[in-house]
Amino acid sequence: MPSSFLKTYSDSVTLKKLVSYENCQLGGGGFENAVVTYEKFGSAVDVMYMCEYQAPHKLKSPDDVTIKIEASSVCFTDCLIRRNSWCKQVPLPNKAGSDCIGRVYGVGRTAFKNGVRPGDRVAALSRFLGGNAKYATVLVEDLIPVPDDMDASAVICILRNYVAAYHNLYRTAEYPMERRDSVLIIGADEGMGEAAVQLALLGGARVYAVASAKQHKYLKSIGVKALGPREHEWLPHVEGRMDLVIDYIGENGYDSAHAALNEDGQLVRVGLKEYLLKRVSLFGVDFSSLCSTFKAYVSLPRSYSYDIFEFFDENKDVFLRDLHRLFKLCKTGKIKPNINKIISLSQIASLHEQIEKGHTKGTVLCNPTLEFSTAPSGQQEYWE
Repeated sequence: MPSSFLKTYSDSVTLKKLVSYENCQLGGGGFENAVVTYEKFGSAVDVMYMCEYQAPHKLKSPDDVTIKIEASSVCFTDCLIRRNSWCKQVPLPNKAGSDCIGRVYGVGRTAFKNGVRPGDRVAALSRFLGGNAKYATVLVEDLIPVPDDMDASAVICILRNYVAAYHNLYRTAEYPMERRDSVLIIGADEGMGEAAVQLALLGGARVYAVASAKQHKYLKSIGVKALGPREHEWLPHVEGRMDLVIDYIGENGYDSAHAALNEDGQLVRVGLKEYLLKRVSLFGVDFSSLCSTFKAYVSLPRSYSYDIFEFFDENKDVFLRDLHRLFKLCKTGKIKPNINKIISLSQIASLHEQIEKGHTKGTVLCNPTLEFSTAPSGQQEYWE
């Protein structure tokens, strides 16, 4: 790692390349903090490092708040950002993880005057956050208050997946979903897709879900019309019939998804999974994703794009109101966040590779207090 990056830390530092489990165990060196980072774009095993050092993040301004992290997500968006396939460029070096939940550890003077206190339970969301760590420092205005009595895994799942799904159903397109609407969710076995299925059913929609075959039994059991993941397996069943399509994959530049709409139907574009492994770039941003976004904007009527980070920045009051509405639905059992796997910091690079290859779907969380586990691949890691 270049020395210019190491100069940002005043405490003794150790770097561990996240290539194999043997050289990236936590807890052996007496380091209090750890963060997964990268200084260039590329494949996970080539560019991701775990940086351990002795002290938590130091406050750089009176507006800063340091969070001692309980959990963060590891998701498809993180892979896009790390490969520079995201539709907007992220400056380097960057820290992995774009959300977190935890307790306030350190408070700047201005943040203290605004009522923030050590021990407050908060969350944060940003493409620059660095949530895959033991500690993270954020500006006070970016803090999200969360309930003390909710499980950390449920909070992160709702913050990242259910809020986005709720927006896709009710806030992204010109007209919100209504009861008895026919709704197609492409990528229903992704984290946001699973959330969208639950919320659409709760809203009284007729739900069609494109997902892998192993998810079909479950989807059918909750009243969803399950369809295969290949275009010829799902498009003939829904072509020209859907009131709303939410596409978490982005195949064929969204042409197939748009073909499923009826004459008044609306398409919400969220996914760019088709372009994950393409490396051609323009001004540092993946050229294929730019072309797909521009083509959809110009040539696909009644289609709308969604970016959770932009929505949070531009509509924070609405975001927080929706988030707390979803917390209430979770507490009453009306929605049930599903966590596929919980991993340690040392397993993040491996998990990125699994996500890119399609081997891991659903919601995956990182618990930074977990030590390296020798559990077999695919086995659940549980909260301590």
